[in-house]
Parts: sequence; C-alpha cells; structure tokens
Amino acid sequence: MSRAASRAATQPRRGLAHDEAAIYVGVSFRLFDQMVGDGRMPQPTVINGEAVWDLVKLDRAFDRLTGESRNPML
Repeated sequence: MSRAASRAATQPRRGLAHDEAAIYVGVSFRLFDQMVGDGRMPQPTVINGEAVWDLVKLDRAFDRLTGESRNPML
C-alpha cells in the first residue's frame, strides 16, 4: 500500500463506499441493500459514477430506526 493510500485509510471521512456503509451500520451487505431499497437507509450520492453514502445521513437513518436522536434538530 502506498504511503498516501495508507494515510487516507486512517483519516476521518464523510463518505463511505457500499461495503463500508453496511459495516458502519452493522448489517450484512444484503440487508443493507434491502434497507436502502425500502427507505430505511439513505440512497447514495453518486460522485463521478461512484456511489458514496453520507455518514451524517447514515447516522440520522440509524437514529430513526432506534428511536434515538443525539440532536433534537434531526
């Protein structure tokens, strides 16, 4: 792994790839796809043809699932 790639992998990010988003939420890739399909999880943003899930939107969707909110404005 290059030095730049190694450093990038350890930096905080706002956008996650599909597999990273499913892992972040804590579900299988298949269940994550079902949840995106039925609206329980957000659709990705497409950037230059690549699907990217917004970490903030994932947090909000997860909060709705659990009935919790860290921010009353959500």
